[in-house]
Amino acid sequence: MKRIDLNVDGLPGPTHHFGGLASGNVASGLSAMQPSSPRRAALQAIAKMRTLVALGVPQALFVPHERPHQGLLNALDISPFDSDHQRRFGPWIRCAMSSSGMWTANAATVSASCDTQDGKVHLTPANLVTNLHRSIEAGFNERFLRVLFPDSDHFIVHPPVPDSFPDEGAANWTRLVGESGASYIAVYGRTALDSTDLPRRFIPRQSKEALELIIHRHRLNPDSVLMLKQSETVIDAGVFHNDVIATGHDGLYFMHHSAYTVAPAVVRKWLWTQDQNYELIVFDSGELSLNDVVASYWFNSQLVTAGDGRRMMLAPVQARGVSNDAHIAARFLAAGISEIRWVELDESLKNGGGPACVRLRVPLTPLELGTVCASLLMTPDTLDMLEDWVNSYYRDCLIPDDLATASVIDEGYLALDELTRLLNLGKIYDFQLL
Repeated sequence: MKRIDLNVDGLPGPTHHFGGLASGNVASGLSAMQPSSPRRAALQAIAKMRTLVALGVPQALFVPHERPHQGLLNALDISPFDSDHQRRFGPWIRCAMSSSGMWTANAATVSASCDTQDGKVHLTPANLVTNLHRSIEAGFNERFLRVLFPDSDHFIVHPPVPDSFPDEGAANWTRLVGESGASYIAVYGRTALDSTDLPRRFIPRQSKEALELIIHRHRLNPDSVLMLKQSETVIDAGVFHNDVIATGHDGLYFMHHSAYTVAPAVVRKWLWTQDQNYELIVFDSGELSLNDVVASYWFNSQLVTAGDGRRMMLAPVQARGVSNDAHIAARFLAAGISEIRWVELDESLKNGGGPACVRLRVPLTPLELGTVCASLLMTPDTLDMLEDWVNSYYRDCLIPDDLATASVIDEGYLALDELTRLLNLGKIYDFQLL
């Protein structure tokens, strides 16, 4: 049966800021403590969704997380309004106010129903334990995935894997489709039970054990999954997720030659054993340096199939500013991409998230798509409503010091309360239950 990719996009929250919280994320470090624009960030995300809807690509919304994360503040015994706490625990307060839930590629790992032994769509929320500001997302992600996919006859939403096994979700998980079925590429940076092989500069975020457990609980055929380890060189260069240095769609897989500890020839051989129609496109350092990989986010472009069957690429505008950009674009087009659309997501990219970071791809049958929470499926009218909501409630400028003010917190609660009313979601946030 035909599968349709539902793209679930995250929306930056009212406290979107540049806190410099993500170790190993070069863009996040470079942007640390600069002013942000929550309104611009949200409007850019909505504009990308509007582009996809116009292309005939099913689009759903992942709502912003509640901030501050009161559970974290309570656990740390911190008040954001205490001037002494602000001075001593500023980074922790910024963690509790983080809007990083916007990057839904990290929200979960997904397996299509045609690939699983029980014929259901499986989703495992990522535990995101490597960074404090992201670890607080797992609980709400699990809760909201059950709102978005409420039909237990078609969907199984698992709990996150144990915290001992760091997991970063679909950013390290690629599904390819050939004539003989589907195959997966699962990428990890370390073995959680072995600390002897860590890079010199940055800690890898994805563990091998988490992927092994997900393959087991999703009831996938292990022979259909290629597990690859990221090279230490690329991790230390700032490649914190596989989707910064490789991407795939349908039967195409694009990668930089330095991405893994094995040579591209090993990847190509495995792909051909799965389906001889799979294509591997490799970029070498002469075409695209490792520094330009990290700076451009070329591989974090979003690949989709439009309603008319064309393969489309939504690429970040910033990719046009690196050397050899015309050649790189030509190679993508020659490989079967019909058109490249340039999208502006600078507010996201300053924190290290490009077009593919802000979406979770969920392959569904038409029947399964029909059971998705209808109010979260995007239409032009819904997107108009979201734009009006953002313009009414979001600040145009925010600096990290603003996060420790009652007005920012009150504004955020008012905004999210109104959003749940507009989308008819009921009370999904903790502050609404008080």
